[in-house]
Amino acid sequence: MSDTPETAADPILDRNASLADIGAVWATLASKPGTIEAAPVKAVGPEGVTVELAAGEATVAIAEFEGRTPAVGETVRVFVEQVLSAGPVVSASKARALDLFDRLEAAADRDEVVEGRVLCRVKGGLSVDVGMKAFLPDRRSDAPIGDIGRFWVRGWDERKDMFVLAREPRGTRERPDRADRGEPRRGREAPAATVDGVEGVAVAAEAAAPKAPIELPEAGAVLTGRVVRLAEFGAFVDLPGGATGLLHVKDLGWGRVQHPGEVVKIGDEVEVKVLEVKRAEGEGGKGDRIVLSRRALVPHPWETAATRLAVGARVEGPVISLADYGAFIEVEPGVEGLAHISELRWGAAPKHPKDVLRVGQRVSAEVILLDVEKKHLKLSLRKLAPNPIEALRERFPPGTRVTGTVRNVAQFGVFVLLDPATGYEGLVPTADLSWTPIAKPAAAFTPGQTVEALVLGIDEERGRCTLGIKQLAPAPELPSLDAFTVGATLEGTVVRVKDFGAFVALSPGIDGLLHAGEMGLAEGQRPKDRLKVGQRVSVTIASLDVEARRIGLRLAAAAESPAEPAPAAEPGPAVEPGPTE
Repeated sequence: MSDTPETAADPILDRNASLADIGAVWATLASKPGTIEAAPVKAVGPEGVTVELAAGEATVAIAEFEGRTPAVGETVRVFVEQVLSAGPVVSASKARALDLFDRLEAAADRDEVVEGRVLCRVKGGLSVDVGMKAFLPDRRSDAPIGDIGRFWVRGWDERKDMFVLAREPRGTRERPDRADRGEPRRGREAPAATVDGVEGVAVAAEAAAPKAPIELPEAGAVLTGRVVRLAEFGAFVDLPGGATGLLHVKDLGWGRVQHPGEVVKIGDEVEVKVLEVKRAEGEGGKGDRIVLSRRALVPHPWETAATRLAVGARVEGPVISLADYGAFIEVEPGVEGLAHISELRWGAAPKHPKDVLRVGQRVSAEVILLDVEKKHLKLSLRKLAPNPIEALRERFPPGTRVTGTVRNVAQFGVFVLLDPATGYEGLVPTADLSWTPIAKPAAAFTPGQTVEALVLGIDEERGRCTLGIKQLAPAPELPSLDAFTVGATLEGTVVRVKDFGAFVALSPGIDGLLHAGEMGLAEGQRPKDRLKVGQRVSVTIASLDVEARRIGLRLAAAAESPAEPAPAAEPGPAVEPGPTE
């Protein structure tokens, strides 16, 4: 193996090549790296699209064409990345990106519109897809994600490394030239007239004449001014006397205003109240602070809300914010109401209001509480929607025999879908599945299984039917409890042992509950430490409820545990002598 380093296959990539050598090679290249060429398609295959350049053939991956594969003979634009001895290396996606960049720059120069889709909210505005990500300064929180809009391109921002967009053409929000208002330009000389080659002295003298001092208004004054500029945070208003004040976005009105352009436009005459005046040090009015307000001239809407709103009234407005507990709705400028999460829809409340509403969505609601003094307004959306309970009552009155599909099985019961179109469902509680107790409903019922049931009632809170399956069959005849009296002592067989006590079979079909507190257990001892299934015990009847068929027992004496426990007596299916398992 030779120790001599390999010679670079391409002289232009040789690190030892001089600048003159590289320049000589560069001059011979038919296709120059860093340029875009229009290349005809020669072939399309599984490895990619073959195009013909001045420097030879190159292959472009099919994935670079974003789902549309060009046909043979079609011309595509490609970016030349390198020209090697093996052939040129090109990219179609980079050519598209560079072409897009050029188009956006041209749109910025000509103040043209482009179409874009809102991707998401970012700090200070929105991220918009115009072929590449761009930034739109925007304080509005109601811009819907995915919205398609038309935007003006302001230009490339080096700091943000992306294009910056605007909602209005250039100059719409800029202060009009003072010459348009008949005022001299500050910091500029007026153009001098020329007569027979001699500048007009009168015009020059007029430009050099001292400017009239700006008169600041008094705080509390009510004035009429003209809107001369709009910004995200408010509108600038020229006032009598030459001063300019700021009408902040929050002082445009009592309602929520996202941008001043929603209320006023440049050139509008507006009546305002001067809230604050602060003169800056020095002359010329630069730095003077004048705070204006429009809403200060209008009574607060809550002061007269009682004349327009009442409990039971129907209102309409946009959703302005969402919280875990509900949605805030602006029913009129300055008057907002809360629709609690439980009032958003009938049936079970959503986990979060965003599951059923979005900010900016217009909704109708009914007033359910109005307190003008505390400025409290509570709303309900569900009261204006059809109540599914009424439909349930009409379609599934108690006693109706229905057929449905098992949707879900839980330990406490089985959910049955009654109407797939509306989603109406019913619940069969575990106690109503069978006359014989079922310990594990999942062992007897499976999702998708078709079952018949009887409507027992309507669950008003959850908007569903309460069903029973065992009611479709006659109830078994239960043994009488007449032979049992409080205080009687008798023997029985332990059939089940739980943490709270043991069930003892007293006779066929009749069980009693021997509670743990009636066993005389030592400290730390549990029922299973004292009793075993099949063990014979002597018990005393401590309580008897014939109607509920419950028998409470007290341990009298326990017999010796047999070496092989006797078979447990069959428990009575209808006797429920204690807490459920």
